[in-house]
Amino acid sequence: MSSSVEKIIRPIVEGQIRGFLMEHPEIVKAVDWYKPRKDKATTFTNSLSKRIVRDLVCAHSEARLRAALLESSTGAQSHSAVEGYYCGERAPLEITVERGNAA
Repeated sequence: MSSSVEKIIRPIVEGQIRGFLMEHPEIVKAVDWYKPRKDKATTFTNSLSKRIVRDLVCAHSEARLRAALLESSTGAQSHSAVEGYYCGERAPLEITVERGNAA
């Protein structure tokens, strides 16, 4: 896991979750972990962001992100297959994304 990638991704993920909770505060009422805490919004944000960030910065996802960034900066390919993965485990969904020539 690369700490430089995590330093970029973690604040984005946490900010999105906090923003979502501000728009949908009723979700926080359902937070009921085995160790009850007073600040349920922080508990929810930390728990959910930990899972998302872990998947985004695992070796497989990080390699895919780096390849995509390199590809977009060089314009190397006109299309790529985007497959669903959970930190190296293939998900049942495969999507092909066509770039350029969009109508």
